[in-house]
Amino acid sequence: MDILRELNDEELQYIMENLESKLPDTLMELNYILTVKRNKDLVKNIEHVSESFLPTFYTHRKGKKENCTFFAITGANDHRVWIFSYEESLREVKECLEQTSLIRWKDKIFFDVVNKKIASRIIEHINQNKFNLKLSVEGSFYYLEKEKVNQFDLNIPDGTYLKKLTENDAKYCASTWEWSSDTTENFVKTIILLDCAYGICDKSTDEILSFGIINHFSAISMLYTVEHARGKHYGELIAKYLAVKIVENFDLAPNCCITGSNIASEKLFDKLGYVHICDVSRIIV
Repeated sequence: MDILRELNDEELQYIMENLESKLPDTLMELNYILTVKRNKDLVKNIEHVSESFLPTFYTHRKGKKENCTFFAITGANDHRVWIFSYEESLREVKECLEQTSLIRWKDKIFFDVVNKKIASRIIEHINQNKFNLKLSVEGSFYYLEKEKVNQFDLNIPDGTYLKKLTENDAKYCASTWEWSSDTTENFVKTIILLDCAYGICDKSTDEILSFGIINHFSAISMLYTVEHARGKHYGELIAKYLAVKIVENFDLAPNCCITGSNIASEKLFDKLGYVHICDVSRIIV
């Protein structure tokens, strides 16, 4: 019997209510669960859906309810693991990492954005077992109060138009992402089919000048502007537009995770009024 057992709906609801009571500190984890639940029925109609949208939620079989420890684990084709716990010692997390067979350590694993303390525990386990740590990138998570989007100017610049991205755009979008892998294109296709990807295009050539997505935890992500169009505030417009969509469509606070040394993004979201919540890490094994 595995140390991890699947959470039932009542237990997951308890965790959500607990996370909600501690906002904004727990916004990232709450948004992740809410996004999975929101898309649960929608993704059933998507052929070859990205497994990033199909996690199963687990908890420590003998864990304490108040610790709200959970592991969200996806399938082998895009093996992602999301971990959270209130437990100060992270004993439950440590025991689950050591004993579960549900994390396929011999496969490629993407530990999605986790807080730095949990990331340290994951890396400790990787090193102790001599697994191959392919990537560990630190970053920060930010959010914006919902009412602040009312101040955003969404006027489209002359010579351009706003476009909802299509499946045909997925390959290009995936190619621009710094962390792109063999599963990224399918991930972007799923985002597009969920109406969560938009771009600013040149009216004369239809070239995508700047684009961004709302990802699998309802955060603004993959924001990119082609080199010859930089300095024209297209990325800022997309960031504003996506923030408005997050509020209007999902009733969530706009948020983003900035990893690595991305000074341009840090300056942009600071300019828009975003506030730092916590430091995070992304880990690939």
